[in-house]
Amino acid sequence: FALNAPLGHPWQLPPPDHKPVLVAGGCGVAPLVFLAEQLAADGYRSDGSRPQVVTYYGGRSERELPLAERLGEVSELHLATEDGSKGEAGLVTEPLAAALEAERDAGSKLKLYACGPHKMMAAVARLAQDFGTPCDASLEAAMGCGIGVCLGCAVSRTRGGYLYTCVDGPCVDAATVAWDERVF
Repeated sequence: FALNAPLGHPWQLPPPDHKPVLVAGGCGVAPLVFLAEQLAADGYRSDGSRPQVVTYYGGRSERELPLAERLGEVSELHLATEDGSKGEAGLVTEPLAAALEAERDAGSKLKLYACGPHKMMAAVARLAQDFGTPCDASLEAAMGCGIGVCLGCAVSRTRGGYLYTCVDGPCVDAATVAWDERVF
């Protein structure tokens, strides 16, 4: 019996002068909680030494935001629910877009991190492109083999070919994913 691990690529941490902005939707919050906690432990706080972690966390209702309190302990937290039961009413990308506009006007340097439903991550990737902001996305796909052979986790790449979630991801530069070509 042989164990081949760890596989794939983790989040790429931001440069020290970039504000990390995390965007979570639904169960996509799980990997971002750990990223927020690690960034806070690494000194990304509002004490002036490094920018504070900012998190946008959305779901259909308040009930679908179980980790909000935990995220609020390590980041500046903004909530959005589709039914308006907690935070802003609407999609999480709506307050994110307004914040990106304000940050651009202030000359801030940002790095986005997204994990959640496909449509949300595609919208975040488009916003990142529109605002010239780097963005990493954590892809979710069935990974049968873990070494890129079975092709079960193939995702279309913007410049042709495929990314394999098990080998190239799960965390990838969002600009490299052809979001409109494959729903995974």
